[in-house]
Amino acid sequence: MAKYNYVNKSRLINTKAKITVQYFGDTHFGSLEQIDKTSLRSLLKKYPFLRMKDILAFSETTIAPRYTAYLFLNEYGKDIDTLEFPIKDTLAKSVLFQTANNQKRAYLLLIRQDSITMKSVINDGEEILKSIRFKIDSSNALTYSSVFENVRDDINYLRASKKLINAPVEDSLGQDWMQYQFLTTINSFVQNNIMYDSLINVFEQKRIRKQKINIASIDTSKIYHDTAAFSKISQESKSTNVVMVNENHWYPKHRIFTIQLLKKLKKNGFNYLALEALSSSFQASKITEERPYPTLSAGYYIQEPYFAHLIRIAKELGYKIIAYESSDMAVDRELGQAKKLAAIIENDPKAKILVHAGIDHILEKPTKNGRRMAVYLKEITGINPLTINQVEIIDKTTNGLTLIPFDELPPGQEKINDYYAINNIPTNLKNTYPEKEFKNYKLNLRNFNLETTLLAKIYNKEEFDIYKKNAVPVLNLKTKNSDDLEIALPVNDYVLIVLGEQGETSKGEISLKEEI
Repeated sequence: MAKYNYVNKSRLINTKAKITVQYFGDTHFGSLEQIDKTSLRSLLKKYPFLRMKDILAFSETTIAPRYTAYLFLNEYGKDIDTLEFPIKDTLAKSVLFQTANNQKRAYLLLIRQDSITMKSVINDGEEILKSIRFKIDSSNALTYSSVFENVRDDINYLRASKKLINAPVEDSLGQDWMQYQFLTTINSFVQNNIMYDSLINVFEQKRIRKQKINIASIDTSKIYHDTAAFSKISQESKSTNVVMVNENHWYPKHRIFTIQLLKKLKKNGFNYLALEALSSSFQASKITEERPYPTLSAGYYIQEPYFAHLIRIAKELGYKIIAYESSDMAVDRELGQAKKLAAIIENDPKAKILVHAGIDHILEKPTKNGRRMAVYLKEITGINPLTINQVEIIDKTTNGLTLIPFDELPPGQEKINDYYAINNIPTNLKNTYPEKEFKNYKLNLRNFNLETTLLAKIYNKEEFDIYKKNAVPVLNLKTKNSDDLEIALPVNDYVLIVLGEQGETSKGEISLKEEI
């Protein structure tokens, strides 16, 4: 039965046994194979109604009070109803609790491992016992949102993905879609990743089938591609102080598009990069001229390497990076964002802002969900922003970037943005740093005794030396321990961290040499 255990943070769920238990936050769960069976059998001689085969879970706490916990589950029997629980054993430093319904009985055996008084251990046991539920329903069922909240800070994306895939969440259209979004987002942080490619392919095939805009019906002479597309945007940007680009949060290539815009717009006087993904103005202020590096603390999506490259390159070009997400719960989010952007323009008459936003925030017409940030900003400032929507249309073109003026779309479309961009820019560092010298680095992973599937995290050494694992990698790569990886990187010194699904397995430095 223990093989059906699933732990979400410190909550144990077993859908087969139909039981949930909430432990304390410092609880570490181990496999039943890790149990010291000899010592436990000796202790269980005092409790003939407890059998080794009935152990459902084994865990230990990591801070005081420190104790080992064994959870037993067996069929309900009346033969022990005369016993008074909890049963304390001072000599063995243990206490046994029990609770039951009319079908099952659960026992919680806690064994103290430090010098803290048994009272603290008993208090913990009583709280854990109160949390035990012998059914799983809407009040305590696991959801993908709760699993994601548990794994969102885990930079081991292999482990985080596995937790989402294995979560015993009841199937439903809503839950399946939530799982898809979380899995796709987490896997978008990792390149050389078949799982991400497969997830994106499913999304794009469905999107193309349902797409209302027929690309083939558009006059191709009115469409701009690649260099011509960027030149057109540059030309159009001269007539406004605000350019807005949106992104789908699981597409790194959407950030590469904005990276490639930075230089073009800089020549036209643009001097601010406004990022919805930055968690606060405080985090924005920490990205300085002396340390122009993003960190994991800066915002959830910024841990994606190409989002971090967007920030690095913007700082190199002299942009001032600002956060504009609204944290005022009393104000509509869209209005709050617009007010923050408007404040920049009010305080700096020379401000020219490139805004990189989430999906619908740049829509220039109200939707059934109300007015968006772009609508409010125009109302507040009188500025008509140039808006480029790279989320709406997906198509398998041979060009990296295709720019479609709204006026060239088939009749009957409501104008929500100035341009639609079809983004098929390859996601790689050479498209991110076209002016830099690259070198091929060979990583011989067979030199290590590692797990089969690996996550190679490559950090800029200077950033890693300052921020350690709060730094954002230059690249995350999924690979096998039998692979020899040859990676093209800008010439620099790097730190390599290799992770398996269970944790860190190796660390090394990549200098200007061919192998590590």
